[in-house]
Amino acid sequence: MTEAWKEEQLLWLARLHEVRRREMDSSVDFEEYPQPGVSQVALLQIFTDALDEKITPVTAAKQIFDWVLSVPDIDICYDIYSAYSNMIGVLFAGARQLSCRTHLKILADLTVGLANLPDAYNEGDKPIDFEGGFIVVQPGERIKLPCLTGGYLWSELPDFALIVGDDLNIGPPNFFQNVEPGRDDQQQMYRRAEDMYTNINTFAALIAQQHPPQGSPLCICLHSAFAVFAFLEHGPDTARGRFAHLVVRAAATWLTAAGEELLKSGSPSAKHDYIPGSLWAAEGGTNTVDVKRLRFWKDRFRQLRESGRLSSREAVDATNSAAAALDRLIAVHN
Repeated sequence: MTEAWKEEQLLWLARLHEVRRREMDSSVDFEEYPQPGVSQVALLQIFTDALDEKITPVTAAKQIFDWVLSVPDIDICYDIYSAYSNMIGVLFAGARQLSCRTHLKILADLTVGLANLPDAYNEGDKPIDFEGGFIVVQPGERIKLPCLTGGYLWSELPDFALIVGDDLNIGPPNFFQNVEPGRDDQQQMYRRAEDMYTNINTFAALIAQQHPPQGSPLCICLHSAFAVFAFLEHGPDTARGRFAHLVVRAAATWLTAAGEELLKSGSPSAKHDYIPGSLWAAEGGTNTVDVKRLRFWKDRFRQLRESGRLSSREAVDATNSAAAALDRLIAVHN
């Protein structure tokens, strides 16, 4: 799987590089099938070496630091912003597409390593400008990128929180392909979306498991976990509830990998809009994670297991592992 993923990422990076090359000089011949260059291969090699356990995630994070800051000096099609954007794109492609827990743990550890890197500064004698001067970093200043969420390299890990929050909150529909309802391949689309949603949640839970400090961009992982359980708390006649069967594995992963962290959080973060689901609200439930809510979640896993909506053995097994994890958490909470 990693080889197929690597080839797909190299192709994606090569196409992005070709677009930038054309933007800089429209007179150059357009290559419909561009080959990856030295810069793209170097970035992918860092990820590959980490996933193959040839280097540690911390070492990979340091190598990525060097790549992002140095690649503009050897490739005129890059600046620090585009280099960082390429890196974060590869990282999330892995977090969504790789299903092996060992690989997802490596990517989670690598991400923690990135967030722990020292901030980068403009050590040159000239200002660095991004997006035509939208952001200008003067000599000696910390490098801030013009990402959608802004942020400094590396302590604020620009756009990380936005991407994780969107993936977990939108849920499986975020990974649907353009398939018309009723088509034979709709079930295949659902299964792929279920797999990708499970993968990104496993990645996020393995980060939350490491207790990032308050104020870290990595805290979004635990904050957004409650969006996963919102799918379970809504009825089948709601936009979220209709896809509850596709989030069973993802929710179970949170309970088995970071259930204690969920319990200690007490309630969803006030920084994020969160409304208890219709089914939970009908039970008189509050926004607190207490024993009553844990028992409600356990009952929802049972209902989904018995509903016949689960399409895979993995999903059925997940309901059992979730129930066992919830029993442990209920005992601890009592």
